[in-house]
Amino acid sequence: MTDCPQFAKSYYAGFADLEAVVPEPMKRQYPLGQVCLAGGGLSVKIKDLTALSVAITMKCKGCIVHHAKALVAAGATRKEVGKMIAVTMPMGASRPLSMASRHCMPVVLSPGPTADVRSVPQPQ
Repeated sequence: MTDCPQFAKSYYAGFADLEAVVPEPMKRQYPLGQVCLAGGGLSVKIKDLTALSVAITMKCKGCIVHHAKALVAAGATRKEVGKMIAVTMPMGASRPLSMASRHCMPVVLSPGPTADVRSVPQPQ
């Protein structure tokens, strides 16, 4: 992905566009995600690591960016995200590695614990 911030912006704009067309299903989708990722039982970081693993395996670029940003905010370390990617790799052979290296690691590797995704160097 050459422009992670632009992709994230268009991804979320697409949600707003869809909400204008089908508001009821979209209104129901948001609370489901909030309930599923809320604290309790497992930490928010573990839940987002799991969600990122699924996003990588499912090849959902928007979900990868979203959960990578959430993990940065939750204080996940590069090593934790790397270990999760290693667990994800056998689930889809090399495709998860490609998706993770292009869409997740630029966000996770950005400097600082509260890095702004807009400042992330992009792979060429």
